[in-house]
Amino acid sequence: MITEEKATLKVFLSKKKKKIVNVIFADGKSMPVNGLVDIPYEANEKEVSVKRDDGKVVEITVGEKKYGLKNSPNIQPKVSPEKAPKKHFTKVEKREPSRAPYNFIPLNDVVVESEHGSLIPGFGSYKDGLLSGYIDLTIDTITPVYIRRLSKQSEFFEIGGRSLIPGSTIRGLTKNIMKIASFAKFQEKEDFEDRNLYYRTVDSSSIGKLYKSALIDEDAGCFPKVQAGILKRLGARYFIEPSKYIEKTQFYRINGSFEGKSFLPNGLEKSDAVKTFTFEKVHFAPEGCKLYPHSGLKLKYARLDKVSKIQFKDSIEGYLIISGPLGKKKHMQWVINTADPDKSALVIPQQVIEDYEEDKSRSSTNLLKMLEKAQEVPCFYLTDEKGNISDFGHTALFRKRYSWSVGDHVPKKLNPEKDANKVSDVVEAIFGKLEHWAGRVYFEDAELQSNGANLFMDKATLKILSSPKPTCFQHYLEQPSGTNTSNNDLRHWDSEATIRGYKMYWHRNTHGREDDFGWKERGPLPKNDSQHTRPVKPVQPGAQFKGRIRFENLSRVELGGLLFSLELPDDCYHKVGLGKPYGLGSVAIKTDLVLIDRAERYSRLLNGDNWFLSEKKENSSIDIYKKEFERFVLSSIGEDNLSSLWDNERMIELRAMLSLNGYSSNAWLGKTEYLQLTSDEYKNRYVLPKPSEVRDSSK
Repeated sequence: MITEEKATLKVFLSKKKKKIVNVIFADGKSMPVNGLVDIPYEANEKEVSVKRDDGKVVEITVGEKKYGLKNSPNIQPKVSPEKAPKKHFTKVEKREPSRAPYNFIPLNDVVVESEHGSLIPGFGSYKDGLLSGYIDLTIDTITPVYIRRLSKQSEFFEIGGRSLIPGSTIRGLTKNIMKIASFAKFQEKEDFEDRNLYYRTVDSSSIGKLYKSALIDEDAGCFPKVQAGILKRLGARYFIEPSKYIEKTQFYRINGSFEGKSFLPNGLEKSDAVKTFTFEKVHFAPEGCKLYPHSGLKLKYARLDKVSKIQFKDSIEGYLIISGPLGKKKHMQWVINTADPDKSALVIPQQVIEDYEEDKSRSSTNLLKMLEKAQEVPCFYLTDEKGNISDFGHTALFRKRYSWSVGDHVPKKLNPEKDANKVSDVVEAIFGKLEHWAGRVYFEDAELQSNGANLFMDKATLKILSSPKPTCFQHYLEQPSGTNTSNNDLRHWDSEATIRGYKMYWHRNTHGREDDFGWKERGPLPKNDSQHTRPVKPVQPGAQFKGRIRFENLSRVELGGLLFSLELPDDCYHKVGLGKPYGLGSVAIKTDLVLIDRAERYSRLLNGDNWFLSEKKENSSIDIYKKEFERFVLSSIGEDNLSSLWDNERMIELRAMLSLNGYSSNAWLGKTEYLQLTSDEYKNRYVLPKPSEVRDSSK
C-alpha cells in the first residue's frame, strides 16, 4: 500500500565522509533513506513529500523535483557508449570568463609508478647501469627577480655577501614541474593543505542556497537556525554554555547607528557607543518574537526598544554583540541572554577549533583571540544531528564551515593513505620519501655572477599580494560546464567536484610600468600600514646566476625526467621568488650535463698534476635522456601514439602556462590580472578558464 505524507529532510555528511539522508516525520520519528537517486545537500532542512510502499520510502519530492529509487523503471539503465542515446541538454548560456594572474594544471587520472617499484636504489654504493654526475645550471633573469631571506630585510637573499637563489627554491620549481610531467601523486601537506574552508553568502547562487538552508529558516520569517551561548575555555578545551530561553528566544535585535568605528544602540548615550567587532554586557527588557516588515519581506525576530548600562525595572542582563558596518544599510545588532545554569556545557570538537584557527579569511573577529583577553565571550553556534557543535561565530549569520575538506576533492588514488606505500612515483623515487628512503638529487645554491650595484633595482614597495583564496570555488574547483556554468550549477566545497590541480602563475612583463599594471605601489603608504610587505630590492632583468644539481644512481628515465623539468621548450620559462602575480620571477634555465664513471674514477688517483675525476660532458645526450623519460610516461598512461609528452592534454595546459608569448601586451596583462574588488566579477562568480583557453582568447 502506497501512502504519501509531509516530512522534513536531513542531508548531511557523516564523519566517515558518507552522505546520509534521513526524513523526519510530523510525529518526530526519523527514518534513513536508502536506494534513492542522489539527493543534493541543498535539500537539507527542506519540507518534502514522502511516498512509502509498505513503509519503505520509494520517492521524495523536493519542490517540483522527484527523487525515486535507483532501480525504478522510470530510471533508464546505463548503456554502453556506442549504444547510448543522444542526451538532450538545456541550452547553456554563454558567460564571461574570469581572470587571474594564476591558473591550474589539471590533475592526472593515473599515477605512473617508478620503474624501480618499491626497490628504490640507495646512494651508499654505486650501481651498475645507473648514472651519477651533476647538472650545471645557468639561470638568466627575464623579469625582475626577488627572493627574501629575512622578513624584516629588503636586500636580496644573500649569505656571506653572496647573492643567491637558494637550492631549496630551485629544488621546489624542478620538483613541481616534474610531478606534473611524470603523472605523480598529489599529496596532502606537499601539494595541498587539507582543511575545512569557510563561507558566508546569501546570494541566489548554489552556495548562497546552501548557506541559507544551513543558517536561515526561510519558512519561519527567515529566523536564524543558530543557538546562542557563552564561549569559555578550560585548559586546552573550549566549550559553550547555552543561553537561557526567555520569551521563547535566546537572542534579540536592537536598532541603532554607526558612529565612526563604534555602534550606538538605542538607549545608550553617545559617549557609551560600543566599538565594532566587540561585545559588552547590557541590561534590557526581554521581548518575544514577532514578524516585522523589511524590504517587502516579513522577518521574524525579537526586537528590543533599548539597552542600558545600568539595571532598570523588569530588566535582565545579557550581551550586546557588535559587528561591522555593511555600507549604510546595517542598523541592527544582536543581544543574547546569559548562560542557562540548568543546561550542560557543550564541548567544541578539536577539529572544529583547528579549522576555525586555520580560516585564513577571518580578519575582523576571532573569538578565540577575544577569549585570551576575557573569561567568556558571547557567541552563536550550530550543532549536528547528534547535538555536537559543528560551527560557531560572532553573529547569528557567521562564516559557516564546509562539511567537506579540501582533501575530499582530491581523488584517493592521487592521495593515498599514509600507510599505503605500494605505489612509489618517479618523483618520490628521485627526491626521497620521509622515513623511507633518502633522495638521490642534491641542489646547490645558484650564485649571482658579478655583484655590481647596477644589477639591483632601487628599493620599492610591492603591491599587496592578495588574491581569491581557495574559498573562491569557481576558480579552484572543476565546474560542470566550464566558464559557462551558471551560478545555480556552480560546484562548491560541499559539492562533488575535483580541485583544479597544480596552481601556477602566468608570465607577465610589468618591468618599467608605472601604470596600474606595474608591480610597484604608487604614492605614499598610510600610517601604521600592515598590509604591505617590507620594500624589496630585486635583481634586474638580464642578470645571471650559476648553480649545480648533483645526482647519484639515477636511471636513464629518471635523469631524463630531471632534465625535462629544467630544459623547457622554446619560449617556455620558469618562475621563482616573490611577486609572481605582478610579473616578477621569470627566469630561463640552461643545463650542462656531466656524467661521472665511478668505477673508472676509483681506478686511479691522479691525472698528471690533477685529481683524476673521470668526468665527461654529455650535452649531446640530454635530448636522448629526455626522450626516454617521455616514452616511459606516455607508455605508462597508454598514449604511445603521441610523438611528444608535450602533446598530452595536461601538458598542453602546462606549456600554455610556461609560455612567454605576448607577456608584455596590455591585452595580456589585462587578461591575467587580479579581479577588482569593486567590479561585478566577484558578484557574478565567473569561472576561471583553462590556461589554453586564456591563450586562445588572446590570439
